[in-house]
Amino acid sequence: MNREKSNKLLSCCRYIRQAAEELKKWKERKETGMEEIMKLAGNFGFPIAVSAYLLVRIEGKLNELSASITELAQAIAVLKVKGEVQI
Repeated sequence: MNREKSNKLLSCCRYIRQAAEELKKWKERKETGMEEIMKLAGNFGFPIAVSAYLLVRIEGKLNELSASITELAQAIAVLKVKGEVQI
């Protein structure tokens, strides 16, 4: 990848991060209605706004999955100690 493309990619990533941070602030204040999303699209552009929205939505689900995986690993460890599971 040449330098120009990598600079454009970094710039795009910065915009997505900024938009996601703005969306998180609105979400914390419970202001994530259509009006706020339209403001986000107007300030950052539609593709960036959609990317940020999906990123914020997926983040919560990833945290839940991570917690579930940790809980599952602990349950398997307990079963190993009891000798009920052999892996």
